[in-house]
Amino acid sequence: MRLELDEPEAPTLLYFPHAELASEEDWLLDTIRRYNESTLAEMRTDYVIPLTTKLASYVEKLEQDKGASTSAAEAKGIEKELSKLYKQQAELHTFDEKLRHYADQRISLDLDDGVKVNYGKFGDLLAEMKAVTGEKAG
Repeated sequence: MRLELDEPEAPTLLYFPHAELASEEDWLLDTIRRYNESTLAEMRTDYVIPLTTKLASYVEKLEQDKGASTSAAEAKGIEKELSKLYKQQAELHTFDEKLRHYADQRISLDLDDGVKVNYGKFGDLLAEMKAVTGEKAG
């Protein structure tokens, strides 16, 4: 399928291996068209940082609940939930550090460069290249 955009200043062609996009893939068109050098910074400030704050608040509440717990079973359940949340916090922190690094670079994309070139600009921030293109990066 070849898609031509009606925006004269935007890159004009996108290619997809399928005749039609499934409805759950429609987001891809908007994401590619709307991406600019500040998108990663916006993603960080609009989503990752607020999520980090909410997660930390929830962990703090559970830690207080655990301390106030009178039942060993309840405390054990809270500890299990906290363990899961600590792992999520660590994963989110790692992702946020990578995201900040790439956001600071203010990466621009050129649709004419193709998926492999543009994808490679984001290093290890994204899934392995093979998961997207079927080939190893290199």
